[in-house]
Amino acid sequence: IDVNSIAKAVEDGVEKISQKVNEFGNPEGKARFNSQVGKTSSYLSSAIGNILRGIGGVGKFIILAAAILFIAVILIAWVSLAIGIGWAYPIFSYISDANWFGPLVIFNGFWLFAIPAVSIILFIRRVIYKRRVSSLVNIGLWSFFAVNLFSIASVAGITGKNFNQSTTLTQQIPLPNPTAYTLNLETMNNPFGDLHTHIGPLGVSEDYITSEDVWGRIEKAEGNQFELVRLLESSGRNTEEAHRLANAVVTKLETKGDKISISKFFKIEKGAKWRGQCIQYILKMPIGKRIKKISHGISPIIDWTANEWVEDDEDFNFDDEQDETYEMTEKGLKRIGTKTKKNQEKE
Repeated sequence: IDVNSIAKAVEDGVEKISQKVNEFGNPEGKARFNSQVGKTSSYLSSAIGNILRGIGGVGKFIILAAAILFIAVILIAWVSLAIGIGWAYPIFSYISDANWFGPLVIFNGFWLFAIPAVSIILFIRRVIYKRRVSSLVNIGLWSFFAVNLFSIASVAGITGKNFNQSTTLTQQIPLPNPTAYTLNLETMNNPFGDLHTHIGPLGVSEDYITSEDVWGRIEKAEGNQFELVRLLESSGRNTEEAHRLANAVVTKLETKGDKISISKFFKIEKGAKWRGQCIQYILKMPIGKRIKKISHGISPIIDWTANEWVEDDEDFNFDDEQDETYEMTEKGLKRIGTKTKKNQEKE
């Protein structure tokens, strides 16, 4: 064996692969390839069926038990889905005014889940009992699947037009003590009461929905006073609608002395629409002054990773349940009275 013989073998192999690829590009080659795939699938199905039948009654019982368990799991999933949709059904009225929107989405979603599940069950039946399902049944099932897929895609396209334009409203929040040396920042939990269910950041109640899409960041102030700015963002079919829906957001913020309490939630009352609204707070902090985070075990409203830090604090692992104090410097925020990872490694 030498280098030339190895090279020759590689060249021959590549040439054969090239020939097969060229054959597949021809109509005859495609037909031959499809025929081979069909034979392979038939042989595989037949082999699996023969194995299952060959292991006797015990094996057949195990397979039947597995099939029954699989069907039971599907039924449980369907029931759970139906219960979840029942609890969350009011949210459809916050997305569209059309009476058909909710029922159509549920109908399409049900069959997009059900048809593949039924096909798997029919495949198990075919493997165990070698009983083929009529081609017309398969064509009908997957044609109906395609119709539902097209329907839900069309609904998504129509609904997407409600998010064509976006706007941002800027609100300056007056602070009772903007010259304080240390400002206490507290995160409130949901002040709007109990909810039926949650869908991502959205919570559903009888008369309103809530959202947890509230966050903020800290910036250096140009002067020597604290400033708090609230940005309300929303989408809509046009700018006017987006502006109106941004103003429809109801949130809670309390300022008293040197303390700011901000809710992690906002709500949208019945009659208004959800269009991806979110709230962003910007706390402008003078150089040399401090802020204390009061957590109460709640994840803070401020996205600490979005702020500018001094070098030693950049890789600090934040503890949401820990009260901490920070100072604004020329280079960014600096943690006070807490050891950073770099300082711990040095020690």
